[in-house]
Amino acid sequence: MSNTTTPAPDKAAILWPEFQIMCFAGQSDTHKTSQKPYQVISLRSVFDLAAKPGNRPKLNALALMASSYCQSNGRTHEVQREHGQFVLLRIDIDKGNKALADILAALVSFAGDDVAMAIYSTSSATPGNQKWRGLI
Repeated sequence: MSNTTTPAPDKAAILWPEFQIMCFAGQSDTHKTSQKPYQVISLRSVFDLAAKPGNRPKLNALALMASSYCQSNGRTHEVQREHGQFVLLRIDIDKGNKALADILAALVSFAGDDVAMAIYSTSSATPGNQKWRGLI
C-alpha cells in the first residue's frame, strides 16, 4: 500500500466551463429603457461557438461582456468593474497581418500551455489582412 495520495482537482478548473457571462445581440442591443437583464451564456458555449465562428454582420452578431454582471446597465466597463467579476480575457488583433501560429505562440507565452484558450479568424479577415479573436 502506498502512502502517496492523488491531489484533489482544483474546483475552479472543474467548474469554469459553467461560469456564466453576459451576452447580447450586437452593438445596438441595449436594455437601458427596458431595464431587463441581459441574457447569459456559459463559457463552455462560448468556446464551442469559437470553434465554429459564424459570419453574421457585426451589428447583429453575438457580443459578449466577459463578466458575470448582466443587469440592464451592464454594457459599460465602469459598471462591470464595480459590480461584475471578469472571468474571460478577450483578445482582438486587427492589425499586423499575423499568422495563426504567431498568435498561438504569443498567447501560450503569455498564459502558458495549460489554460483553456481559443483563437479564431474574424469574418472580415482576408488572406492579406488577417484579423483574429482570442479567448483565455
